[in-house]
Amino acid sequence: MRRRAAEALRELGAAAATEPVLSRLTECLRDREGIVRTRAAEALGWLGVVGATQSVLSRLTACLRDPEANVRSSAANALGELGAAAPTEPVLSALIDCLRDPEWLVRFKAAVALGGLGEVAATEPVLSRLADYLCEPEPNVRSGAVEALGWLGAAAATEPVLSRLTDCLRDAEAYVRAVAAEALGELGVAAATGPVLSRLTDCLGDADGEVRCRAADAFGGLGRAAATEPVLSRLTDYLRDPEGDVRSSARRLWAG
Repeated sequence: MRRRAAEALRELGAAAATEPVLSRLTECLRDREGIVRTRAAEALGWLGVVGATQSVLSRLTACLRDPEANVRSSAANALGELGAAAPTEPVLSALIDCLRDPEWLVRFKAAVALGGLGEVAATEPVLSRLADYLCEPEPNVRSGAVEALGWLGAAAATEPVLSRLTDCLRDAEAYVRAVAAEALGELGVAAATGPVLSRLTDCLGDADGEVRCRAADAFGGLGRAAATEPVLSRLTDYLRDPEGDVRSSARRLWAG
């Protein structure tokens, strides 16, 4: 019943974020049953920014050290959903520590949560740890770190981050290459360096259509500095790409 009550509150969303509900869900984060703690963390995440009280943040942060991996991953995910009130120093520090978790899903959720907190979370320790995880053996964690860096925006466009993201454009996994291209576009004009432009241009020849599409879209986020002769020439070629999505991306750039 406790699990089902938490699930029901999760479905009600922000409208359920009353003081009694928040208090009860916070208590459920200490429940003896792991599934109840998991569902309570999920419910708090679904409540969004209105649920980001100090007691909720404190208890969710403590759950990042829970003995059960499902609870840790749900707590990390919830913290990423709580908006601008969540990136306090204790929360950021605990999420950074979670990037060392033995379970890849927890590491993935922590990376995504840090990105979900926005530019206010783009501190040097966060950027440094996320950049390190672009070399993580588990591809899902690499992709999560890549996505997080893109979501952090222009504040993440440091030289070490750009260098690592550019390396990810040669990742063995196509979906990591694709999200790396997208992330570079999200970093904006500060990412339009020579090495980035050169590697993104190479990606327009990638064997995977999704990588080509994301690379073409990325140039649109890099501003006028991306309008070099090699880039324009390759984008012109891709107006005839066999993949419709790639042709559409190229046409959008020309139309813009």
